[in-house]
Amino acid sequence: MTRILFLCTGNYYRSRYAEVRFDMLATRAGLPHRAASRGLRVDFAQKFNKGPISPDALSRLSTFDLPGMSIRSTRSTWPTLHRMPMDVMPADFEHSLKVIALKLEEHRPMMLERFPAWADRIEYWLVNDVPPTEAYDPLKEIDRLVAELVERLR
Repeated sequence: MTRILFLCTGNYYRSRYAEVRFDMLATRAGLPHRAASRGLRVDFAQKFNKGPISPDALSRLSTFDLPGMSIRSTRSTWPTLHRMPMDVMPADFEHSLKVIALKLEEHRPMMLERFPAWADRIEYWLVNDVPPTEAYDPLKEIDRLVAELVERLR
């Protein structure tokens, strides 16, 4: 099994949502890949984030039920939904087939500061860190990008 790593600032909203959605779609597609997620500034983001995962992300994830993969099932089935946000470590890059940071303008400077050797070796998406609205829904954008990623990996 190979790992896809999703990064955002706090590992609370975008990267956690991307991790679970990727695992759902990759399993459905029969891919041997599984996702992980980490944050680039978890210490800073904890001032604003409450609990293990964004209520917006959890609410959206609760609308998806796949056989044997319901997020309403036990903690052991979806441990990522119950763990606290985690900071990225150098080994996370080394043990991942692909690393994706969710927002170029936000995360590239953090990568250059903390992990300069990896800053040009990862993929950057353009997903804003805002609550979903009718005008822009970052979770729908992540759905689209994750689906495209799964197709590329097929």
